[in-house]
Amino acid sequence: MGNTGQQQIAMSKADKALRKMAADAEPGIEYTLEEIATTMGISRERVRQIEQKAKKNFRNRLTILLKSEGVTPEDIAAVLAAARIV
Repeated sequence: MGNTGQQQIAMSKADKALRKMAADAEPGIEYTLEEIATTMGISRERVRQIEQKAKKNFRNRLTILLKSEGVTPEDIAAVLAAARIV
């Protein structure tokens, strides 16, 4: 397996670990990039990349869902802005 394949496996593991950490977090508790990076054994930059990827995926899925329900583009933009995932 090449380096790219190994990086994809590592990214997948980090992504899963980050999702689990978020799911297990107490309501109202926020972690810094440094705290997450230390817990997961990855860099702060990698945590930021995973966070951005997750937001993009969520934004895309939410947009598709809202469009399928007939929500206007303006209202979709307002929902995304309110959720701070623009």
